[in-house]
Amino acid sequence: CFSSDSKLLFFSTPQRYNIMSYVLNFETGILNQIRHDSTSLMVLDVFDDTILWLNTSVIMPSRLMISELNKNEDEVELKAITEPMVIDELKDIIYENNEYVYSDGPVEDVKDFNFMYYGPKEGKEKSVPVILAAHGGPHASYANTFIFNHAIVVAS
Repeated sequence: CFSSDSKLLFFSTPQRYNIMSYVLNFETGILNQIRHDSTSLMVLDVFDDTILWLNTSVIMPSRLMISELNKNEDEVELKAITEPMVIDELKDIIYENNEYVYSDGPVEDVKDFNFMYYGPKEGKEKSVPVILAAHGGPHASYANTFIFNHAIVVAS
């Protein structure tokens, strides 16, 4: 989405764990990442100097946010338009991003991978079942977005 003067381009793209949003200033050539919390933030529309965002995470259903264009292009003051649905069964659920690198073992082309732990905040050792959610292979990605089917399984 472009600013009303067409000097700024706002866009979102999946990164390692989250969907991140950026502002590209065509005059300066500077690309700024929008700073916010650990949730995914996606630009939906820009009208005049108002930006509409979608904000979500694996433990928070989507909500609409709004902000005004700021001279400091990497910071926005997000204001909620809608509140996410509260799901009581997810109040004791967390998610953690993890990186793993093989240092030993067989010679492999791929030595590192990442994953997201999504489950109870607390539990006895080895008491939490592992639920794997495939993400579609090398040409797809998994992001920190709310997926109802996954939430049902993790919360039960």
